[in-house]
Amino acid sequence: MSQIILPLLLLPGFLCTDIFWTSTCVYAKTKNIRTQCIKLNASTLDDMANLVLAQAPEHFSLAGFSMGAVVASRIAILAPERVGKLILLSMNQSGLLKSVRKNFESLQKEIKVRNYLQAIRGMGQHYVHQDSPANFIEWYDAMTASANLTIALRQLNMLLTMKSEGFDKIRCPTLVIAGTHDVRTTPAQQRALAQEIPNSTYVEIPKAGHFSLIDQPELVNQEILRFII
Repeated sequence: MSQIILPLLLLPGFLCTDIFWTSTCVYAKTKNIRTQCIKLNASTLDDMANLVLAQAPEHFSLAGFSMGAVVASRIAILAPERVGKLILLSMNQSGLLKSVRKNFESLQKEIKVRNYLQAIRGMGQHYVHQDSPANFIEWYDAMTASANLTIALRQLNMLLTMKSEGFDKIRCPTLVIAGTHDVRTTPAQQRALAQEIPNSTYVEIPKAGHFSLIDQPELVNQEILRFII
């Protein structure tokens, strides 16, 4: 009997859109895996989780990036009977680093008094590293420009008020993917996250930062598909 492959739900990170998951959707299609990208337009972690659950099929696998990974982990805790496999990209178990929190708090204040596009200009620089693609900033700016003030403030509120806990309650097989150059959610933090989740596998992607899927799409997508098939 052939294995049933569940549809794969994809949750983006802060200010990201389904453009982030383009390569994953292409790879998944080659294996006849149905994908669904869901926007995260809510102000609390549980509201985001329930928003996804309301749009999701009865049973599914779930991949989340950064903020989306936090939401994905919460879904696996709230609805364990519905999640087949879980993939967490660029997430840690201890919440925001102090430097990242300070950056987000400053952005939250600035975005309320300035034009949205002016306020987020330069955000992409926080994710650049020595092996970043040459067009990363251009790609990042184009993607985040499609968000808006309301979405940005709701997502910032969630990130600044979320509580990261309960990872030992995740029961489904889980893959934690980190980039070696990630300074926003460091490899050490992501290894610690994997150690808290009972049935987890940790993978580190070389020459990749926080946006490992963009830095090394082939390597990351190979790990994702190998895990869910």
